[in-house]
Amino acid sequence: MSDTVQTILAVLGTVFDMFTTMLFYKTCLGNKNIRVNKVLFYVIFVLVFAIDLALSQFGLAGLFYIIKSGIIFIGLSMLYRSKWLTRIFASLSYLTFSMISELISYGIIVSTLPNTPEQSQQNYSIMLSKLITFAFTVTVRLIIRKNTQIIKFKDYLCFIVTPLISIATIITISFEFDTGEPNATAGICLAAAGLMIINIIVYYLLENIIDATEIRERHTRMEQQFAFQEEKYEQASQSFRSISSVIHDTNKHLVYLNECVERREFDEAKRYIGTAIEHIDKSYKRINTGFLPIDALVSNSLNIAEANNITFKSDIKIEKERICIERYDLCVALGNLLDNAVEASKKVSNPDDRIISVSIVTGDNSMVIHIENSAERMKGIDFKTDKKDKLLHGYGISNVKAISEKYGGVFTIERRESSCEATLIFPI
Repeated sequence: MSDTVQTILAVLGTVFDMFTTMLFYKTCLGNKNIRVNKVLFYVIFVLVFAIDLALSQFGLAGLFYIIKSGIIFIGLSMLYRSKWLTRIFASLSYLTFSMISELISYGIIVSTLPNTPEQSQQNYSIMLSKLITFAFTVTVRLIIRKNTQIIKFKDYLCFIVTPLISIATIITISFEFDTGEPNATAGICLAAAGLMIINIIVYYLLENIIDATEIRERHTRMEQQFAFQEEKYEQASQSFRSISSVIHDTNKHLVYLNECVERREFDEAKRYIGTAIEHIDKSYKRINTGFLPIDALVSNSLNIAEANNITFKSDIKIEKERICIERYDLCVALGNLLDNAVEASKKVSNPDDRIISVSIVTGDNSMVIHIENSAERMKGIDFKTDKKDKLLHGYGISNVKAISEKYGGVFTIERRESSCEATLIFPI
């Protein structure tokens, strides 16, 4: 193999190593945790790998090679904001994967190419090990991202099949051209380099496709959430209109009652008062603290609960002047928690066991929202949504957590055998 070909392969192999290392660190340490500007970040990576490539030309002893590689990987991890333990674990994990890949590739090449000179075997082994390391890295990334609900089984296959086919192709080509001739060696190594480039391109294409899918799903979720928020504001608006209607009609009621009293038609006055109370009870908000978001949402949930034979208990003691949470955020958080409580209680088969208890209290330094509701008995503990379309539901709890974090609050949810308890604490 000519020096020119060896140089080209060394450069391509180093670039592929750099890509794989950056992908592994991005997976384990987070792409947003980079300490420096991304341009400088890439420059440092290039310089470090150039130094590593230069040192590798001296034929370092095995132990020194491992120590040198470990120092380089730990040094690269310093470019990320992360705990020391996490950085060291990521660096040693990648070093371990690299060593395992080299052992596997060398074993494969030696067993399948017995007639090839040792130098050619080493060249084949190096190229093959890089693809095996890439396959390890992609697998780790897929495992870490498996809970995003975006990556499907077919995506796993697309990601992992490409490097596996590339590995099988190199082994097959090497086996077919087990002659030891320089041209054959150069051809196999160049083919391996081409497969590396193909793997990088395919990976980026698949990543972009998944990112685009994730953006679309987030957009759909946001539309669903906006619709939910609009519904909550409509409930608040309806409550306000009901109050206005009651106030508007009060004068007419008083005029009629006054006429009844003057004519001493007390039975008619009692009947009319009973009818008016019934009408007010239906139209007026059931919870009356003077703070409209809480009054409207809790009253609405109370009405829905009574319509579904759910016992609804409330204990609301607030000082509305001290509540500093934006009404928009409070509607989203409280509305989600109440909706989840109602939905869970409706699924309980025995109406006598359907109970919702709501407590909203402002203390010295905090506002506490505590909601406990009955739920179907469960064998296992799992807070994920049980609705059919998981991508479009189960998003409310995430919004409650986000609002809690926005105000420096605390949100906890505990699922028991036949009940669920949610607590949201806002500092005030």
